[in-house]
Amino acid sequence: MTMERLAELAGVSVSSVSRALRGQRGVGPATAARIRALADEHHFQPNQSAVRLRRGVTEIIAIAVPSLNQWYFSELIAGAQRELTSRGYDTLIVAVSGPGALARIVDDADPRSGRVDGVIIVDLEFPPDVHRRLIESGTAAVMTTRGVEGFSSVGIDEEDMAERAVDHLIGLGHRRIGVIAGPRRNSYGFDVTDRRRAGALRALDRAGIELRPEYEAPGNFSLHGGAHAAAQFLALPEPPTAIFAMSDEMAVGAWRTALERRLTVPGDLSLIGIDGHPLAELTGLTTVVQPVAELGARTARLLLDQLAESSDPVTITMPTTLVARTSTRFVGP
Repeated sequence: MTMERLAELAGVSVSSVSRALRGQRGVGPATAARIRALADEHHFQPNQSAVRLRRGVTEIIAIAVPSLNQWYFSELIAGAQRELTSRGYDTLIVAVSGPGALARIVDDADPRSGRVDGVIIVDLEFPPDVHRRLIESGTAAVMTTRGVEGFSSVGIDEEDMAERAVDHLIGLGHRRIGVIAGPRRNSYGFDVTDRRRAGALRALDRAGIELRPEYEAPGNFSLHGGAHAAAQFLALPEPPTAIFAMSDEMAVGAWRTALERRLTVPGDLSLIGIDGHPLAELTGLTTVVQPVAELGARTARLLLDQLAESSDPVTITMPTTLVARTSTRFVGP
């Protein structure tokens, strides 16, 4: 059953059928009731793609992320999807491998293309030409990276989280503090590591502590990477007494390495991470919790609000909480 056939059976125009089924004005009550009865009788379901096309919208939001296989991104996407689904929108998830892929997403989000209604860009920066295309096209977009001229953002203060984590270790009396870092800035502008490192250094500098070169190692935001970095630290003649890992997964990986060497946490080694990963609560890891799912939902709400009514760009910083558990301990002044 098509809308055209339903209109023929009801003896009205297709537009009248459309208005009646959507409860809009312009169709008499008796006629509207007859149309709805015929629709029920013939089990008519409107073609949503066609309906969206007539309305000039797709009700699809693209979400661009650097990776799909990390907890943070999957959690953020899940939060955004829940919000979008509740508002009647579908999502298109795209892992961006570089500036070229991001440029294609920007083209898809161009209102003139009609492919998606807007885009959420997660922890990605972009070349000046892509930024210019976003501005010139009038694309509806919200970032999780702060400070993108012309666009709203919802994010976390990465420097503050790292600074608070390292301050916690310093406050417990630690002076030999190792740092397990994530990947450095790459071709698509992922600079979370740089910002968290800056926060950690700020805390260390304030306490008069120098970050020794041998006390810093990459962990690539993974369990395996954290384990490998901790192995480097613990093999030193004078290993750290505490480790700040830039993600909970790396911290748990470091914990595994400590246990393999018959060290106790926090007796021999204090550990702190960032994220609020489920593993942190399960293991008793001290961490700075960021509301990742709510960040995704808030980003989605902001984008949909802007689609409904144009407004000036806003910057929203989500709150974070340091949760002290059993992986850190006081070692004296």
